Amino acid sequence: MTRSSEPDWALDLFLQTRIGAQGASGEAVVTARRARPAGPGVRIDAYGDGEALSFWVPEADWCGWLAPHWPAPALAALDRTMWPLAAGWTLTVLDGLLSAAGLAPCAAARPMPAEAPAARHWCLLCQSETRRLPLFVLAAPEAWLRGVLAALAPDEAAWLSLPLGLGWCPAPATLAVGDGLAIAGAGEELDQFWLHPAATPGRLRLIAPDLAEIGAAATTPPALPGAWTVEVAALRAPAAALWPWRPGEAVAVEVAPYPLARLASGGGVMAQGELLRLTDGWAVRIAHLPSVCGALPSASAPYASAHPES
Repeated sequence: MTRSSEPDWALDLFLQTRIGAQGASGEAVVTARRARPAGPGVRIDAYGDGEALSFWVPEADWCGWLAPHWPAPALAALDRTMWPLAAGWTLTVLDGLLSAAGLAPCAAARPMPAEAPAARHWCLLCQSETRRLPLFVLAAPEAWLRGVLAALAPDEAAWLSLPLGLGWCPAPATLAVGDGLAIAGAGEELDQFWLHPAATPGRLRLIAPDLAEIGAAATTPPALPGAWTVEVAALRAPAAALWPWRPGEAVAVEVAPYPLARLASGGGVMAQGELLRLTDGWAVRIAHLPSVCGALPSASAPYASAHPES
């Protein structure tokens, strides 16, 4: 069972390009969002292809969605014997999308009152005429979620902002200003960078200030477990140009170099430093530490898209 509340910085490139993706499901339009819900709601547990699924929807939106068939101001106002039927009918809005993804309809739906989860989740925003149903995916098998998201078409107008990484440094036991750390995975010249080094699909080669060439796909994650990524710039590029990953293609980009390299881990900046050219590679000399210089910029800032939350 995979929960959908992983932080945005941990999403791989495919998932990043699904934010704002859209498709039809019967008479409804479904848009994928990332958002943190709030307020009272209804949790709906169900099964899909024999696997457990769990959704959450704001109670007011759920009642508005049900209104044409079961007018009720709240779940508690609905005859309890009708709860499974109402929950099952709610999830039929996904039938067209699930069919397009080669997945079975949701079955054995069971609702219960529940407060909003305290984290950002994937949300399948279903809209039909004036009604809207934000279905937050609390838990689902990874293959199920990716299948659903793959059936949606990415937003052609969306641009992603992601970090460019030179390579990785093993996390040291202790660190002081002036220390040097060797960088693994770096190219010979400062023209090839790992895109989204926390979950990299491969390298980009900058061939002009506003143009990059997609490199070969990374068959295995080149980073060491627990290593810090050495991020040197933020890149913006059209989401549709980055996925699928097409080696050899040129992509229009905007690149904003950082004043200092950022050593990042788990969505936070652990240190900043200057790049050093070695005879056999690259290193970073530590210039700033949080304990010495105060708070550093968040590493999660570049991990954003052009889409607002739902």
